[in-house]
Amino acid sequence: MSDPKFSDADPPPGWARYRRYIQDGQKYSELSLFLPGLLQYQLVKEELEQFERLDREQAARIRKTSQNSLATPKVAKACPPKPVDTAEKWSPRPSQPKPGVDYDPADQHPVYSLGHIQDRLDGVELKTPDPEWRKNDKQVLTLLLEKGALRKVGKPANGRAALDELRLRQPHFGEVIDHVANQLALAQTSGRPLHIPPMLLIGPPGVGKTYFTQ
Repeated sequence: MSDPKFSDADPPPGWARYRRYIQDGQKYSELSLFLPGLLQYQLVKEELEQFERLDREQAARIRKTSQNSLATPKVAKACPPKPVDTAEKWSPRPSQPKPGVDYDPADQHPVYSLGHIQDRLDGVELKTPDPEWRKNDKQVLTLLLEKGALRKVGKPANGRAALDELRLRQPHFGEVIDHVANQLALAQTSGRPLHIPPMLLIGPPGVGKTYFTQ
């Protein structure tokens, strides 16, 4: 939870906002981080140096192309087209595990789409300009594919008894406990994993918010 003393537009003293734009298909999304001022300055400086290097390389390619166009053209020799090996660029799209066939929904649950992870891995060379970021993205995406999308579902041994004990210790959290108890009963009745929607606990210091969440 963010500190109420600072708004999204005002970073804490000694910190600075660092923005990075990530391309996803035809759309761009903004990633905004609060970093120490010196680190933010160094990242921005490295990006500017990278852009300047790319501009110099592009200008050199343009000059070389112009010089070649002015030279005496050479007669091209006919040669058969080189076959394109698409398997080197695009990997087969992995299939998403099916509930009731590949896993039991009461014991496991998919937390991400394998096809989406594979698409991001195939396009990381085009969407991530920085070599270090490309390396890190490849490692993370490859690890996600290796681990698979399924994760074990936590099942409380006796959730109702635990909630009753918590109600005795913190009766002022009765409304929140009732909400969790309803979700637990719904999961037990439907046979689906327990899912508790995100909640924001608001109250003065010392009322037991941290103890309750733990």
